[in-house]
Amino acid sequence: MSSPLSERTVDESTEASVAGETPEYTFGQAVDHLTKDYAAAVIVSSLSAADLRQLVKQNVEIGIAVIRGKIVLFTSASKDELRMNPVAQSLLAESSIIIHTHPEGMRTMPSAMDYQMAGSATEYLISADGVYAYNHDGLISNTPLDADYSCRTP
Repeated sequence: MSSPLSERTVDESTEASVAGETPEYTFGQAVDHLTKDYAAAVIVSSLSAADLRQLVKQNVEIGIAVIRGKIVLFTSASKDELRMNPVAQSLLAESSIIIHTHPEGMRTMPSAMDYQMAGSATEYLISADGVYAYNHDGLISNTPLDADYSCRTP
């Protein structure tokens, strides 16, 4: 099975998605493409709080980008530091929001590299502990949000 980005550049893929050439997947179909076996990016038709909780259970770090109104899930096929990948950086540079996961069993808070790669805008990390909002200065709040985006009581 080949990745939807296997023979396209990031710009070609995002332009194709606007033109309707790249298919949109259900969440269940998209997750099948997000493995540690190869890098992939897929457009999903929708993403729920339950879907976000499922992303943390995958054995790979997953990024979520919103590019030209489309929700894109992507991975570099690594368990850590998705943002170090040049293609991931290109996708995130086009995104109106930056979100990524840390798989269960891995670090639950943003890493030093997450802070270093972040800008002044708020970014989000989804982990087994909840959702952390952060930027290059550190955590926005020491209390994580839950996957429903409501405040979790300590």
